[in-house]
Amino acid sequence: MQRHYPHLKKIIPNDFLLNLINHHLNQILACHAKILAFRMDFDYQRGTNRFIRNSSAEIQDDLRELTQAMMNLPGVTGIFWVVEWTSEGAVHAHAIFYLNAQEHQKSFPFILQAEELWLEITHGEGKSQRCKPNEYHRDNINKVVEYHNHEALNSLRRIASYLTKEDQKYSYPIWGCNEVPLPARQGRPRKYIPS
Repeated sequence: MQRHYPHLKKIIPNDFLLNLINHHLNQILACHAKILAFRMDFDYQRGTNRFIRNSSAEIQDDLRELTQAMMNLPGVTGIFWVVEWTSEGAVHAHAIFYLNAQEHQKSFPFILQAEELWLEITHGEGKSQRCKPNEYHRDNINKVVEYHNHEALNSLRRIASYLTKEDQKYSYPIWGCNEVPLPARQGRPRKYIPS
């Protein structure tokens, strides 16, 4: 029997990763009332040493370094990434980044920063691509999501769930994310807490 994520019929999720990515998002929402997300793909330029080595350990190290560097930027609240292999066997990664939308309403400066950092970390051997929503996509990642807006949250969860697809992971999920701090106890308590 085929299992599908309720809104993405072509994707069979890895349940472990799906639970992890949703838990990570819940932790971020417990700390930040408004978030803005963006998705990027990372890999290596064809013909470079990193591309030829095709090492899952190397891309994980590079992604961890990228995670730390991005988390040092003011306004970045979270990063979740997964490693996959193309049909030709080349290693690559998908990542979703979360920003504090109380402070930032545009993701583009952070996309440029991630691209620049990836090139620096990989000594010029890396390449990255921003994942842009197409007109036919039901969900648009370029919108600010408030913690109490169920429709917008479900849309963001559908976008994030793409990272959990079984395809190209070969029953060997490799993932990483930042640690999310406990929510601050200051301010007015929320009436709605996301589940």
